[in-house]
Amino acid sequence: PVVTCYQLPLVSAWTYCCQCAYTAGVHSVAKRAANVVWKHCVCPLEDHDVCVETGVTLYRLKPHPPSPSSQCILRQFIQTVLVLVRVLAMEGGLLADRLCVGGPLRPSQLSRLSLLSRLVVAMDAACAISEPQYLLQC
Repeated sequence: PVVTCYQLPLVSAWTYCCQCAYTAGVHSVAKRAANVVWKHCVCPLEDHDVCVETGVTLYRLKPHPPSPSSQCILRQFIQTVLVLVRVLAMEGGLLADRLCVGGPLRPSQLSRLSLLSRLVVAMDAACAISEPQYLLQC
């Protein structure tokens, strides 16, 4: 008998790389892999590319044609966004565990807004595949 299956999409390989690197504590590799997945799955909004007051870019999911693995890839995308946000928040000292980060308040708030814009895209992906547990994690 011959066993066949769908080929592993390249995006899935990057999501697995991100998850394994994060688990192993190699955050630089996890960030790089997550950024590759982000660029593949997301594009800026046409209407409002950059919020003028803050400089934060707004994003949305790219419209992909449905495929047998699209829901699986969206689940992996959400996990990758969560990893990326966690790593960036830890590296930038953006966790909300203190009132002031020891410097100007505005740059840290803008960095948090940038991370929140990524979480909004992850929430959109969770709604697209009707996964309430991912929506709650965001």
